[in-house]
Amino acid sequence: MINAQDKPKSAILAFSWSDWMMLGFVLMLVGYFLPWFKLPAAGLTLIGIDISEWLKFLPQFDTGELPNRNWFYLPPICLGGMLILWSVLVDANGRRGWIMSGVGLLIALIAFPALEVLPINAEKFSKTGEWLFRFIGIGLVGLLALGRPLLSKLPNRLLVSLIAVTALIVAGLPAWLLYLSRSAYIFWLRLTPNPGVGFLLHMAAALLIFVGAILCWRSSQPNV
Repeated sequence: MINAQDKPKSAILAFSWSDWMMLGFVLMLVGYFLPWFKLPAAGLTLIGIDISEWLKFLPQFDTGELPNRNWFYLPPICLGGMLILWSVLVDANGRRGWIMSGVGLLIALIAFPALEVLPINAEKFSKTGEWLFRFIGIGLVGLLALGRPLLSKLPNRLLVSLIAVTALIVAGLPAWLLYLSRSAYIFWLRLTPNPGVGFLLHMAAALLIFVGAILCWRSSQPNV
């Protein structure tokens, strides 16, 4: 476990790496429920969790020109995983760490499909693949939560690296998908959507988490 109060000399505003990461986690969660996508002319505003559902109405989605719309559920899944890794760094075996792991798993469950669309019969079972990515992602977060005792035995710098890489993925992939869907809206609706404050918060949050990971790496001992 790394002391969350360790502050390298270059820490801005005397924030520790843990402070930067926690601020990033909070902003990422808040940003997911704020507007990501706005079409002012059409009076349309989509929050992060809604974009996936709206993409299925675009012809490019039916023709396969757009990637799987379920990738927009990546933020809560990645956020849950990063929070669990962070909890191992700050409190490997304590109660607070286990509580934060539970919170991370609950956040990941935001991506769980609505109960009414789950494959409860043979007809719906054939559509399970549509949500396969989300099931796998939530399952991996669950394994991280249950495997905290094993994670605590890994080098701290490895855990920090996983957080940093995940932060880059959760920033880059949704941004790319948002750009692709933006182009589709422009083509079919002749309207130019604008990125919303939720998306901007999401990108800022990923940057803060990445900065926290760098500061944590610098504050770690070379042999961890």
